[in-house]
Amino acid sequence: MLRKKLLAQEERERLHNREVIKVILDCRRYLSRQALAFRGGDDDLNGKFRQLVNLFSRWIPFLKTWLNTTHLRPNRVTYLSGKSQNELINLLAVGVCNILTEQIRSSAVYAVLADTTPDVAHADQISLIIRYVDAEFRIQERLLKISEISSKTGDGFSQTVLAMVTELRIPNAGIRFQCYDTTASMSGSRWIGKAESIKTVSVSYETVIGILHDIHECDETDLDVKKTATNLLDNLKSFEFYVSLLFMKNVLYKAKIVVMEVQEIEQDILASVEVLQQTSSTKTAVLAQFLAH
Repeated sequence: MLRKKLLAQEERERLHNREVIKVILDCRRYLSRQALAFRGGDDDLNGKFRQLVNLFSRWIPFLKTWLNTTHLRPNRVTYLSGKSQNELINLLAVGVCNILTEQIRSSAVYAVLADTTPDVAHADQISLIIRYVDAEFRIQERLLKISEISSKTGDGFSQTVLAMVTELRIPNAGIRFQCYDTTASMSGSRWIGKAESIKTVSVSYETVIGILHDIHECDETDLDVKKTATNLLDNLKSFEFYVSLLFMKNVLYKAKIVVMEVQEIEQDILASVEVLQQTSSTKTAVLAQFLAH
């Protein structure tokens, strides 16, 4: 009889723990779905995840009981630690990735979109996005993987993309189109984005110089801000920067024209060839002028 009661109590605790974990998982799903940070600074107790769990505990009695009886459990298990958060986030990520890869495999054919960008440590990272049509004939575009890339040559790029696709257990034979770096399929094409950035700097050059000079001369400016403004002002007023700005403005403008022309949906082949020839001639002329000086 005693053993039967103990088993029944263990079963109740198991079911209770399962319900608690479901709520905790839902909190993680919500924060992940909204792309919100789980923890803030060095204080884990004031992070969004902990505070969200505490909020739910006000309305869910069994969750409140779970939190209030932490000291009664072996090792004081709560599943709220940073390590537990990371483990469950990884499990959610694996589950989502498995669902998406299964959809992609079911679609038979798909397009690969890939682009690179440096991270905060200035290491190049490649993002792999796959576009496919789901079972309800809706076009889907999913980011599946981000990885470091060591070679940005055509061969290195393709080998990295194929390795990422293989790692996801998606058949390479299903690839029907690839878009890399400068393609319009990626939001904010690289060359077009850089051309617009250079244009913005060129148009606002005198205004930026004036603002930095005002910051430098203002006595009420914070010393760190003044130092940063002074260094930036010196760089912007240097001969090398100004010449490079004029040079890159011309080069990137030409590159932008080429990129937009060759990516037109209703493409005129003859017009594209003419633009490429003009760009090649401009490049040759610029190179000749550079070597002459």
